[in-house]
Amino acid sequence: MLIWVAPASLASLSVRTDRLINRLQSLGVVIDRLERCGPGAERAAYNMGVNRLCMSQGLRDEPGFQLDLLTHEAIHVVQDCLDGLDTPTSSTISLMLQAQGGFSPA
Repeated sequence: MLIWVAPASLASLSVRTDRLINRLQSLGVVIDRLERCGPGAERAAYNMGVNRLCMSQGLRDEPGFQLDLLTHEAIHVVQDCLDGLDTPTSSTISLMLQAQGGFSPA
């Protein structure tokens, strides 16, 4: 009997990806798995106006790249949260830190 076990690094990526997806969904972000995300060749995109994140179905075959793109899009969700998820605008992390006194303009 032959048993295949996923390398630890792939399993770890999957767990981290699932955890990040769960966190985003707990904020109310809807995650769509589509063939493509937008009119171009985008593989992931976050639409702050409707709190939807699109992930290309093809990313499932590239777990490391999938986690990188998901992390990048999660930063856009954070920026959206800074200005309020119910608004169609977002803020920058540096502006919010400056407003709170934790980040100098320089």
